Amino acid sequence: MSPKQEIFRKITNGPRTYIASDSVNEQYRHAVISEMFVEGTGEMDVGALRRAVKIASDANPGTRLVHRGWLHKARLVDSRIDPPVREIDGRDWSGHSFEGVPSYRSPLPLKSGPTSDVILIHGEPLRVLFRGHHAIIDGQGLLMWIEDVFRVLRGEPPLGSGFTESVDQYRNPTSLKEPKWRGGQCVAPTGVPEKDIEGFDFRRISIPGPISALLPKLLLLTAQSAWHYEKKGSVVFGVPISLRQRKPDVRSSSNLSRALYLEITPASTVLSIRKEIKKYQYQDGRLAFSEKIIPFVPVRLLGKIIETGYRKGIETGRYWVSGFLSNVGRFQSKQFSTSNFTATCLFPIPPISHSIPVFAGVISLDDTISIAASMPASLASDGRFDAYMDFLSQHLK
Repeated sequence: MSPKQEIFRKITNGPRTYIASDSVNEQYRHAVISEMFVEGTGEMDVGALRRAVKIASDANPGTRLVHRGWLHKARLVDSRIDPPVREIDGRDWSGHSFEGVPSYRSPLPLKSGPTSDVILIHGEPLRVLFRGHHAIIDGQGLLMWIEDVFRVLRGEPPLGSGFTESVDQYRNPTSLKEPKWRGGQCVAPTGVPEKDIEGFDFRRISIPGPISALLPKLLLLTAQSAWHYEKKGSVVFGVPISLRQRKPDVRSSSNLSRALYLEITPASTVLSIRKEIKKYQYQDGRLAFSEKIIPFVPVRLLGKIIETGYRKGIETGRYWVSGFLSNVGRFQSKQFSTSNFTATCLFPIPPISHSIPVFAGVISLDDTISIAASMPASLASDGRFDAYMDFLSQHLK
């Protein structure tokens, strides 16, 4: 097939920054990867799982994309490399923190692939982990693939999805103004980082649902947590918004999420936050100048810029945002169950980054809400991470 006939997806600004994150200094490097766990009871035959992953990946080729080209000609193409399936022992892991977690984080190289994989984690309960590099797929796209894997395991045909769609095709620029704030001045929900503590931490809690206005409540409570430690300083959160609702007839596993940045103040309410999010569900403001030039910035230079932000946050305790908070959606256990396996919980481990004080993902399975959050260990020390999660558990109703 000639280059002109090549089927590809254009790389837009968000995925470009995730690609650049792979090039920062090794001390700060953490690939931006989407991870989703299906937890349950019963059995899972690894051979049947491997066959189902191959069939579902053929129907959802967005799970097999690799990076080609440079600058504004950069693109993602189908590598036709099947996502590998492997098994590990997870009997010592509770699934509620990183304590006892088995080693599973092998690279997902964007140039050579594979850029997604599946890991069967043996233990009680049994867990199946699906991973995909965030440059090729977002949380909702990952779940399309996961649902198709379980459809194949039940003997049903996969629904499939496209992969050539990009955020630019879904944008709807209007006179609406995008929120603006001064970067590098945001405070963290757990205070200032403790020096000389490396690594990252993770927590997961479950609460009964459903809960109305869940995301606005989570945003407001997380801001209140930040004000507990620091009265001054900006509180700004990134909120991923899926643009799929703008073209409901198109089923695509592409990374079709854009970030909305919301400043939360003491005057903010659940209602005002909800209205602000709703404004941007079907329309966007015009791109800022910095966003227009990102396609022309070499990836390594962009990586250096990202690394500078990492260093500044660690050194000053002030960040470009206070965190990222995402509501992935509501699902039913039957979507991820088979005749031999019953799903009881669905949860992510959100992407980890030195520049994001907390990344919390919320997802509902039947009437149970899972809240999973990742955080730099320097901000989680002295019980602060547990205190934040307890605060959410007590007040989210």
